[in-house]
Amino acid sequence: MVSIGLSEFLIVVMVGLVLVTVVVVARATEKQRRERELRAEQERELLPPDDSGPPPLS
Repeated sequence: MVSIGLSEFLIVVMVGLVLVTVVVVARATEKQRRERELRAEQERELLPPDDSGPPPLS
């Protein structure tokens, strides 16, 4: 039977926590990117097609 010491166990736990953190941050970043793209697309749809907004106030 293979037994690992406390230091090896702690190293494995720390590596696991780092990997989980990387995955969570990557997923959150991707979600934010998708939301920004969706908002930008919705804003483009709301703009007038020829960018002729209301006349400037004088």
